[in-house]
Amino acid sequence: TAASAVVGRLEGVARSALAVLLPAAQEALALAEDDDALFFRAQRAVRRALLAVGNQRYVEGTLPDPALVCELPIEDVRRGVIDPDRALTARALREEQRDLAPPSEIRGRQPTWRGAGAAGVLRGFGTSGRGRGRAFVLRDAESPPLALPVGAVLVVRAILPSLSYLLQGAAALVTDHGGALCHGATLAREYGVPAVLGAGRASEAIVDGEELLVDADAGRVLRIAAR
Repeated sequence: TAASAVVGRLEGVARSALAVLLPAAQEALALAEDDDALFFRAQRAVRRALLAVGNQRYVEGTLPDPALVCELPIEDVRRGVIDPDRALTARALREEQRDLAPPSEIRGRQPTWRGAGAAGVLRGFGTSGRGRGRAFVLRDAESPPLALPVGAVLVVRAILPSLSYLLQGAAALVTDHGGALCHGATLAREYGVPAVLGAGRASEAIVDGEELLVDADAGRVLRIAAR
């Protein structure tokens, strides 16, 4: 019914194009969630194999932490070149880079960061709608909860496919990184959750449990207590 309504508003070439593209879009939509599931299944298999190598080296006493093997290029691991110093250096660099906030925009070689605004207001790229609730700040994406508190606003550096299940019970979503057309924005729209993405250091500025009003129409996050 919805497709017929759209077709009725189109003319000529546009109507013919829709008739060709719509079946492909419908078929692709059914595969969208399968794509994520298959990706994580493959990733899990690779990680299990890497950890098996790491555990063996750990037992032998040549690697201080089995998980360090995941910091090395997979080509080195396949060749049996397990350098603990290189792995430790790579882990330290990754941890250091986690605290970096990439610029939201670069114009004339000058970077700028979104998120600044009046007291108690963070700015980013909004999807649509509004949501209000207590902030649930997820700073460690590798240890997510099984579910969010009812009516919570999920605040996270970036919304990964592995965290998408948390959107089912969220009043809204706020991320440090991303934009109106990023994958996180797509997930938020699919779940019908108002979202403001690319809000700078929101996950650091917002206090866990504080009340937020997420105005995704205007791309603003209002910290109620701060105002």
